[in-house]
Amino acid sequence: MAEQVGVHLQEAFDNISKIKIRETVMQWLSHSRLDTNEVASQNTMIEAFALATQLLLFMPSMNGRRPIDRFIRDRRTKCSPQALASLYALEQSRFYLLRLQSRTGPLTVSVEDLATTSEITLLDEDIPNHAMGFAVGVYLTPISNSHFITIGTISPLNAPALAEGLSFIREGKGLSNPQRCAATIYSHIIKYGAMWLEGINFFPEVSSSDPALDNNIRFDELDRLALCIKNSFEKNEEPISTHIFETRQLTSYEALRDCLARSLLSRQAGRKGVSEAYAHLAFIMMETYERRATAGTSSIENPLIKFREIISQDLIEFIAAAEVNELFDKLRLKITISKNKKTDNKDQETELTRVLLRIQALRNKTIEQGCTEQEAFASATKVAELLDRYGLSLGEVEIREQACEGIGIETGRRRRTPIDDCVPTLGDFCDCKVWREKDALGAFRYVFFGLPADVKAAHYLYEVLMRTFETELLRFRMDNVKFIGASQRSAINSFQIGLAHGICKKLASMKKERDDFNRRSSGRDLVPLKSSIVEEELEKLGMNFKFKSVHRKQLIEHEAFEAGHIAGQKFTPHHSVEDIE
Repeated sequence: MAEQVGVHLQEAFDNISKIKIRETVMQWLSHSRLDTNEVASQNTMIEAFALATQLLLFMPSMNGRRPIDRFIRDRRTKCSPQALASLYALEQSRFYLLRLQSRTGPLTVSVEDLATTSEITLLDEDIPNHAMGFAVGVYLTPISNSHFITIGTISPLNAPALAEGLSFIREGKGLSNPQRCAATIYSHIIKYGAMWLEGINFFPEVSSSDPALDNNIRFDELDRLALCIKNSFEKNEEPISTHIFETRQLTSYEALRDCLARSLLSRQAGRKGVSEAYAHLAFIMMETYERRATAGTSSIENPLIKFREIISQDLIEFIAAAEVNELFDKLRLKITISKNKKTDNKDQETELTRVLLRIQALRNKTIEQGCTEQEAFASATKVAELLDRYGLSLGEVEIREQACEGIGIETGRRRRTPIDDCVPTLGDFCDCKVWREKDALGAFRYVFFGLPADVKAAHYLYEVLMRTFETELLRFRMDNVKFIGASQRSAINSFQIGLAHGICKKLASMKKERDDFNRRSSGRDLVPLKSSIVEEELEKLGMNFKFKSVHRKQLIEHEAFEAGHIAGQKFTPHHSVEDIE
């Protein structure tokens, strides 16, 4: 039946009005910037005619009939029963959004219908293995309850094109208007450029003697991103943020090594554009490693220095070490130059250093001597005053020019304790993002990420809270000797939970009061400005976060809990931090 459908389809295509095809193509091309002398532009125009032809075949007219319906009506009375079955199948064809999953046999491919998340089977022996994982838009014809064949052109979809298609999906209803979805995607492809995927919509004529041809190489995510970067460079445009973010998420030693190797091998094969694209991917990954090291999230100290020593050795069988090191050093120099482009404001650096030294002085006066909850809140008040005074002294441009950094705080613990409940509130108090990581042994640590002074303050106040819990717990034990055995353990845990709740409530209240005061007194709001800067910088780390809700059933000793809560709510400025200026 598949062959018969193909015969009917070609006849139906031949009957489409050439004038309407040209009108549709010209409408699409009027919104694009094509140079007819460029090979890429010529390929886009060829793609436009193919897409317009198959779109118009299924486009309803004013009376609701489609060209394919008229074609089938004219052929029904002249067909054999077998041909008639293929016509009925062709009549049910429509546009789908799919994700290619895996080849399940020589003739079958498993795909996901993105509109319904259901799995269907394509009968197609030509889809290459390296295309698996990609999203595509295509017309399908059902030839059984579970098997389909593709008709016309298969269109690989990059992130923006896929987003256009996904906007037509309605919950519980699937693809709301397949034909309009196809028209929107095709228009987007021609306007912004197609995503070319070898063996799908791109069939280069490469000589078998080409030294760059390696049948063992598979098309993967790095190849896809390099192709997207290359297309952007050919249009004299910067790579889109989606591709940069995807590259950052793929950052690893293996990916960096492969990008460097593919760049150099492509250059040797005379493929300059491809070589530059892979080099740019390597640059993004190296920059990401630098940012992660600055943020305190890298488990490797000075990763780029260590990578330079081993990458050239890993690739020695394929590429001369001198070539690898030359490209690596060139990209690293590019990172250094981009850093040096930031304003060199000595006065700003001096003021920042002064603030950091004051916070360190606070630490020396409180952490080493132990502190009560009153001293802890006095410290928090003083730190907030220093941060706000410094922040309000800077203009928006000066604040944005600061490089975010981070610090990792090792807990040495595998299980949560009540003090962990204070960490998110503490991060918010210091205008920092905070997350939890696990090390190789399963112990977790916290990472505070934000502007330099804010991170330093968060680190200091975390130590203050640690010491506060120790001091207040010791006081509680001495004042409540009536609790013994299991009752004592429950009381201690309840006291710590209450202390954490009280501290969180007090810090949140202090945060609101200081933000309101700053807005009234200065007319400026530092919170959204800092938040936007931190969010932008955090995205450049290319990290994947998992959000997990923690629900724990706890038996609370009410008296101990209240004692802790009251202790956490107390606030009396203490002389040990009053004089730090």
